[in-house]
Amino acid sequence: MSKQHNGLNPARRQFILWLAQINSVVVLTVLAWVLPGFNAVAPVPSAQQPLLIAALVALPLTLALGRWLMARAGGEIQRGREPVNTAAAASSQADVNRLMGFSVLAWALCELPLVLGFVYALLGGDRLHAMALGAASLVLLLLLRPSSH
Repeated sequence: MSKQHNGLNPARRQFILWLAQINSVVVLTVLAWVLPGFNAVAPVPSAQQPLLIAALVALPLTLALGRWLMARAGGEIQRGREPVNTAAAASSQADVNRLMGFSVLAWALCELPLVLGFVYALLGGDRLHAMALGAASLVLLLLLRPSSH
């Protein structure tokens, strides 16, 4: 694989970005558990159910869109539990840029259920629901992990 200006090959850079997204999910999930206990915002029951429904609907849509984006990035989606083949095939700088852009977009979408769950918890919803949505976002990220080869 070709080295980039910063000394990291595309596969390593992609893996580091993926780990950063996982870190973001973990931190936001912990905040969803801790922050609602401060009661800084009055509960808004009318917004809780729509947020929870939107988060649950976002789960399968995020997975489908994320897998489509990873496929558009130039990787082939493999069947079963195999990771998405990505950075190993990137040959030119344009391929690498396309791969990184689509990958980061797909992984950012994986946080959507968690973000909705976080807002749900801040508006007085059950923190356990937010934790479950955080776990679901983590599973989405694991399903869209970069390949190791």
